[in-house]
This record gives sequence, C-alpha cells and structure tokens, in this order.
Amino acid sequence: MRTVLTRPAQEWIEGWPLGNGITAAMLWGPPGRTVLSLNHVDFWRDHAGRQIGDYSQIVRQARDLMMAGQAKEANDLYAQKIDMAVMPRDHETSDSYTGYTNSFQPIGDLVLELDGQDACRDYRRSLDLVSGTAAVRWRTEGRITQECFVPLNDDVIVVRLTAERQLSGRLQFTRRPQDHYRWSAKVEGASLCVQGAFDEGVGSGLEASLHCDGGTVRADHQANGLVFTDATDLVLLIAVEAGKGDRDWLAAAREKMQRARGVAVAEMRDRHIREHSTAFGRASLCLDRVNKNKEANLSELIGRAVDGTFEPRLAEAIFDMGRYLILAANRAGRRPANLQGIWNDQFTPEWDADWHFDMNVEMNHWLCNPAALPECNLALFNQMDRFVETGRSNAAKMAGCAGILFYGIAGGDSMVWSRQGPFWSGAAAWIAQHYWTHYEYTMDLDFLRERAYPFIREVGLFYRDFLVRIEDGSYVTGLSHSPENAPANGYAMTVHAAMDTALVREVMRHLLEGGQILGVDRDLWPLWRELHDRILPYAIGEGGELKEWPAPLAEQPAHRHFSHLYPLFPGDEFTFEQTPELMEAARKAVALREAQGRSHNFGWSYAYLAAMYARLGDAELACESLFCLARSVLLENLLTVGCDLHDNALTADWAFNVPRLFQIEAGLGAAFAVAEMLLQSHRGIIRLLPALPTAWPEGEVRGLRARGAFSVGIAWTNSRLTEARITSDKGQPCRVRCPAADNPLQVTHQGHTIPTTPRDDVVEFATEPGETYLITPQHAT
Repeated sequence: MRTVLTRPAQEWIEGWPLGNGITAAMLWGPPGRTVLSLNHVDFWRDHAGRQIGDYSQIVRQARDLMMAGQAKEANDLYAQKIDMAVMPRDHETSDSYTGYTNSFQPIGDLVLELDGQDACRDYRRSLDLVSGTAAVRWRTEGRITQECFVPLNDDVIVVRLTAERQLSGRLQFTRRPQDHYRWSAKVEGASLCVQGAFDEGVGSGLEASLHCDGGTVRADHQANGLVFTDATDLVLLIAVEAGKGDRDWLAAAREKMQRARGVAVAEMRDRHIREHSTAFGRASLCLDRVNKNKEANLSELIGRAVDGTFEPRLAEAIFDMGRYLILAANRAGRRPANLQGIWNDQFTPEWDADWHFDMNVEMNHWLCNPAALPECNLALFNQMDRFVETGRSNAAKMAGCAGILFYGIAGGDSMVWSRQGPFWSGAAAWIAQHYWTHYEYTMDLDFLRERAYPFIREVGLFYRDFLVRIEDGSYVTGLSHSPENAPANGYAMTVHAAMDTALVREVMRHLLEGGQILGVDRDLWPLWRELHDRILPYAIGEGGELKEWPAPLAEQPAHRHFSHLYPLFPGDEFTFEQTPELMEAARKAVALREAQGRSHNFGWSYAYLAAMYARLGDAELACESLFCLARSVLLENLLTVGCDLHDNALTADWAFNVPRLFQIEAGLGAAFAVAEMLLQSHRGIIRLLPALPTAWPEGEVRGLRARGAFSVGIAWTNSRLTEARITSDKGQPCRVRCPAADNPLQVTHQGHTIPTTPRDDVVEFATEPGETYLITPQHAT
C-alpha cells in the first residue's frame, strides 16, 4: 500500500518514519526544507546504575506483613525502604533522568534547505509501505522529487533529490543544547562530520556526504555546513554510529560511509526494495477490492473516521502500517522497539521511551509471528537474553530467589530495580510467553532447546523459590501487584492477583510441554505440575465476572490496563472449547471495564480491547474498538498517540500535558488485532474468521501464520468463508474450525478430498511438509 498526504509535515510527529532496526530518521519539513531527525538504536543514556544492594530481607518482611493481613504496613515498609532508595545513578541531577531508567536519545537533525521554494504547488508526500521508501513531490518553476530510504545491508540513510531546473541550497546539522552533552561539527570536502558524547561516555558520530550531478558542492566552514549550486540531481548519504565505551564513533560512521560509497545508489535502492518488499510481501490483506490497487489518501480516510465512518480501507492501512513499523524498528535484530519504536526527538521523552514490561513491549511484538515477520522477534529475544544476568541478580538481591526477576521497565543496558512502583514479579514471565509462542509458530526445535526453554526455566526456578503455600494447600505470591492498578479498598501491593495465577499456570504448562518435547528436567516435572495445579484459583465476583483480586479486595474497573484478563488474552488458558465458564467470566469482566466509560483508556487500550473481543468471538465490539482507536489517537501519518486528539472523551487526558504524545504500541497492537480477528491458532486449533465484523463483508488475506508452522490464506464473500489455503511447513497435524462457514468443512489436497476427523465442529487432518491444503464449505465444490 502507498499512503499519500497532500499537506507537508510541519512538526516531527507528522513526518514519515524510516528505519532499518539500527539507523532511523523521521522525514519532515515544509517544501524546500527537508528535516531528517536522526536516531540510532544504541544511543541511550547510561546514567542508571547497574548494581543494587541486598534488599531481600526487606522484601521478605513486607511479604510476611502482607501474609499476616497488614497490607498497609507492608506497602509502607516497601515504599520507605526500597521504593525511595533503589537505583543508584551516576548523575543525580541529569536533565535526562526522569526516575524510570536510561532514556533513548536523539542524535540531532540534518536540514537540507533549497533556495527559492516559497511558491510551491502540487505538493504531495507518500510512504510506500511495500517498498519501504518515502517520497515528496512539488512544483515551483519545475517539478522537484525527493526520495528517501534506509537500507539494512548498507545501513545508511539515502536521500535523492531530482529537479527539472537547477537548484541551490545548503546542508547543516542542528541540535539543541543539552546538559552533560557536547558535540562538534566540521566540514571535510563534500562531507559534514559530527561527533558528540555524554559525560558518562555514550557517544555518537555521523557523516553526511553530498554529491551533485551537474552542480557543485563546497564547504561553508563558518556555518559548519555544505553549500551546493546548480544541481539537478542531488544524492545525500548519511552514516550514523552510536553507543557506549571509548570507541571513536565518528571513525566508525566514516568506515560505514566508505563502504556505502562503493555501491551505486541505484543498486542500493534496488536491493533495499527487493529485501524490504520480500519481507513485507509475505502477508497481504484486502478488505476493499474496488480500491485494491489505489493509493490511500490518509487525510480523507482518517477524516471520515473522525466524522463517524470506519472504512475497511483504513483497517487495511492500520494492518500494513503496523507491519512496516515493526520491520523498520526491529529488522536488524539489535534491540526491540521501545515505547516510540526507534524514533525520538526529545532529550527527556515521556517514560524515557523505555521498555515497559507490563504490556507495552509485549504489545509491540504480538504482530511479529502472525504477520509472518518472525525475524522481528529476534531483537526482543536478543535484548532479553542480555538481561538474564541482571535478572538473576534482581532475583537474588530483591527476593532471595534463584532464577530471574525482571523489573517492570528497562532502558539501554540497564534493568536494575528502580524506584518506580510496587513490587511486581510477573515481567519475566510475560516475556517468557513470547519465547514459547515463537516456538509454537515456527516449531523450531533448536530455538526451543537453546533459547526458549532455558529462559522459561529461569522464570520457573524463581517461582519455585518465591511462591508461598497457604493453609488450604494453595500457592500465592504473597507480595503481588496487578499492573498498574490497585484495589478500590486496598493498596497497590496485595497478597495475590489474578495475573499471578495466569502467569504461573502458563509458565508451568510451558515447562512441562517443553520438558517433555526435549526430554529434560524430568525430576522437576512433579514440581511444575504441583505449582500449575495448586496456584490460587481465579476469583469470580457476585456478578459472575473474573475478579482482579481475591475477596475481600474490591475491583477498580475504571482503569486502562486489563492485567487480570491475561488468561483470555494474550494468554490462551481460557478457550470456549476447554473453559467455557471462565470465558463467560472474562466476558463479564471486560463488560464491567467498558461500563465505566472510556475516559480512563489510553489509545493502546483499544488495541487490547479489540484483541480480547476477537478472542471472545465478538466481531462487532472488536471492530468498534478499532474504530475508537482510529477516531481518537490515529494521526494522518498512521502513527498513534497516547490520548484523544479530537476531544471525543474516548481516552484519558493526562499524558504529561503533551497533546500529541507518540506511543507506537497502539498502532502495532491494532495491526495485530486486525490479524487476530481474521485468524487465531491458540491451543491447537486454527480458527478461520473467528471475529469477522459485518463491516468487512468480503475480503482476502494471504500469508498469515498459524501455530504449528502453518501459512494461511483466507477468502470470504458476503461474510461467509469461500476458501482457505493452509500450507504446512513441518507436517504437523492440522485442526481447523470456521464459525463463518455455512456447512461442514471439507479438505482437498492436489484435487482429491482427503479423510478428516470431525469433532465438535473441528476438522482434523494429517499434513505433509511443504504441501498446501484447500479448505472449503462442502457446498462450495
């Protein structure tokens, strides 16, 4: 899909995001003044400490108080002894320190200015999500075209500007003053070189090289910039390097630039488009066949959504933009998308643009497997593996336990326990789900053996030591928190929460399954089974709803988080097939949240709601949730913000008084929700069109991935299944259900009907690796 806007980006947040997982830029500015706001995946502050003292005795004292029914005293002790003391840091008064963790930092802006562009007309800018290229076009005395892309293989930013008439202008680097940071620029030939460093040793370097075909480039030493004249074809290459340590980052950038100069721009472009489009093109979605090959005018689509019409074409755009963004942020496998992906222009970004483990970083990555972008998970796993040693230290020093204990936030290379918030033990367990799910989608035994099972085992060892057995034989955490909520009649930390039960059961189930597949840790299987079976059961309220905490704690339903609904989603413990009563309890819990109104939500809340409604099979409410997101927090460039842009009372209004606070997870989560409405595959069943709304009466999706290493394509007309094609990568048994089929399903392979085992509306059949199977309602043959 090519997205189009006819207004220039006057601010950073209105620009086109470009990136390759290492180097990133936001492309914005009026005609004739192109601004490239630069980022690098490794440019994080390093002022948060990495060592903490031993607080395990205090945590145990707090837990003893909690178990004795002294919740206030337990919370007070934790706040006084830990919450106000932990997290040493190198710069107590650093202007970039907010109290969370290390913050993700901007490199600065490169500004390319053209002379004589005041009388612009026929302006349009586009982002081609398929090719991964951005373009800007306008006319003054002749047509001017500018294209920008960031190839992974070459790892430079490429800007090419062509004009029908000769152009003159200049290139400069700008960066606002910042305490504890010093930078300098110099010009060498046709290159602008910039280097800078924070006091703690984190540095950056960039080289911007300008080449004019038919014109001249000269140095402007007074302005530390480049000046060009009489150009009709201008190529700007930008190499950026950054990180911590005593490395010469400018020299590293120049080495990268030297390699890039040896590649023709046309070759670089062709290779970039080929590589990006191959990854992006694995999956596709069409909900509007009439406009299938047309450009998407985002101003019109989003304008109509704000006015009350959520067109299928906009749902397509949300799905495509989500896939584009996770590719641009994660593709290199270096670090996972943070709260702002890989784009930030602020020295003190809200929440430090960090990784929040109590929903945000997970939502960023829900899309990767179903959208056929499994390589984008590797950035998450690589970073989490690097945190394991810190997690072991946290487990020992905060809880006196083996295994790993992740704090709820992290930034850069730091994930020590912070001063922010109550004790929560579930972060590593939630991340562990992503390791297991990646295995389920890929059926990669090497990944299970070498990465997934070892990580999940570390979480299991922590729970082995941390859980407390109470009088009735059940286990509880004893010191708990349900992110980021608190009981109406209690305190943020409690004895236990529903999310604890969900996480412990999930971890133990995956350890049992993984251990049996690999044939390891047989001596631990009885323990895993006991903890799975005897963790405190879920509490059900008087209205039949799933409760966030056991009695006598009261619900606080007016809240943006849905932590207690984890076993519905993103977990998969609750299903209609296995736990229908708990599915109904979850439905009532979601309804209780929704009954409180929407002014407590954030933009991402609607992506979460859409996914939960999809699991509940409620297509209309799933679609309505996406609609609320689109008309409240979706910008014209398809980026998402935290709170309502249009005063529709659809979200909270407290986002640090920042009217357009960029948060990437809402867009990525919404893209996932679209996929989840069309295909689900948890707990061994592929569900075709499980939550198809009436607003999408016809369409086709190709290349979605299902657990079991299957690729799935689905077509439907008049809201009923026409056909599905399932390709098996590993020859796993396949079980299929489709609520949108009028008749029982039949399966054909190479033109022949194959035997199936129908059971409770589920069709089961054997598969062979590399083979494709056609699924149709019986009357459709």
